[in-house]
Amino acid sequence: VVAPLFAPMAAAERKRKRQTAVCCPIAYGSIAFFLGKKGDDFHTHEWTLFVRGPQGEDISYFLDKVIFKLHPSFARPIREVTAPPFEVTEKGWGEFEAAIRLHFKDPTERPVELAHVVKLYDSERSRPKMAEPVIVQTYDEVVFTEPYEDFAAQLDGAAANKAPDPSSSSFTKKKQKTKKVMKDAEKDAEKDAEKDDDADKEEAAGSSLRLLEDEEPPAAHPLRDYFRSFDDSADLDVMLRASEYVKANLDAVKDAIYRLDHQITVCRQIDQSRAQEAQKLRQQLQAQQAQQQQGGVTKGGASSQQQAHHSSRGGPGAPPAKLQQPPPTETTATYPSSSQQQQQQQQQQQQQPRL
Repeated sequence: VVAPLFAPMAAAERKRKRQTAVCCPIAYGSIAFFLGKKGDDFHTHEWTLFVRGPQGEDISYFLDKVIFKLHPSFARPIREVTAPPFEVTEKGWGEFEAAIRLHFKDPTERPVELAHVVKLYDSERSRPKMAEPVIVQTYDEVVFTEPYEDFAAQLDGAAANKAPDPSSSSFTKKKQKTKKVMKDAEKDAEKDAEKDDDADKEEAAGSSLRLLEDEEPPAAHPLRDYFRSFDDSADLDVMLRASEYVKANLDAVKDAIYRLDHQITVCRQIDQSRAQEAQKLRQQLQAQQAQQQQGGVTKGGASSQQQAHHSSRGGPGAPPAKLQQPPPTETTATYPSSSQQQQQQQQQQQQQPRL
């Protein structure tokens, strides 16, 4: 009987860990091998549908069971796996979409539904090859938001003490350290053997061997060589290069904007100075025109007054003014009649004094 991950507690005693989110990474997908002559018309491929740790680590510290829902044409379309490795292996001839349901150690956490298409053929290959399987896998993360405190503690502790990856550098260093401890123990045992009996020597050597056996890695997955390693180093390298590229372009853009801004400022200063000079020139021209107009008015008034004065009274050295004579009138000669002559003669006789 496998003990549960945490002891059950009453609902009233359990408290959630506020403002906390625990992230558990997973990888799920499928790998299909072409059987060739070993298969038949209804069994052309052998495939495996799986849920695993991104680096091959054990994920049973938070995963209780996985339910795979296959195509209805299979004998048992619903498969329940309660222990690692969480996978299903079958043979078939067609592709289909499978449903994956994840159940967690804490039954109060809602299960997570996933969907994956089991691919048997690679669109880039003209013919399937037995030595090159078709692999489709996806990286994902299960996030527990504000989990119960006991479950959060189990997640943190189990994640820190999960089984090591046999190919990881940390495990290799640990194994080398164990071998060194074993050799030192053997040397100490040889030195002590000179003083102690053979039984003590065997016991020391046996203890060192047991220490090495305790450090042996778990059995590797048979399909491990085909699984993709979801390492963050490559992604971090790409992000670092992208950041440097963006920074370099951003600096260039900032420099170009600074130069353009400086040019715009200089152009504005030049325009302002030109506008000021043009304003000054306009003011000078207006002043000159006003002075010219005022000088012309004063000169014209003085000359007209002088002309009027000289024409009326005459000034020294001025030519004498000509008298205006009335225009000649036309006269016509008239001769008196005989009767008029007689009257004139009589009047003259009367006017003459008598002697």
